[in-house]
Amino acid sequence: TLCVLVMLCLLITSVPTATRPDYDGVYPRYTKQEIRRTIAWYAKKYRLDPALLRAVIKTESDFHQHAVSHKGAVGLMQLTPATAARVCVSDVYDYMQNIRGGAKQM
Repeated sequence: TLCVLVMLCLLITSVPTATRPDYDGVYPRYTKQEIRRTIAWYAKKYRLDPALLRAVIKTESDFHQHAVSHKGAVGLMQLTPATAARVCVSDVYDYMQNIRGGAKQM
């Protein structure tokens, strides 16, 4: 039980949360390689052409993770709150969830 307690303490302290003084609430920047891998993975999962996902992201947000349209669509794939809820995206600003949701919607 001590081992489990230690593991839980390590897990809790390693995750940035709003209660930690060093967490500024800003999402970390992602690299081009990370975004390419995410696009490739979800394109394969949902049987889409990766070029199609890249084109949608380029058109919708120009690869800006925090893009917000005048209609309230958010993130790389410009998910509306209704679409995000339908495709089970809890955080539209998280690039991985946003790409997954957009790919799933397509």
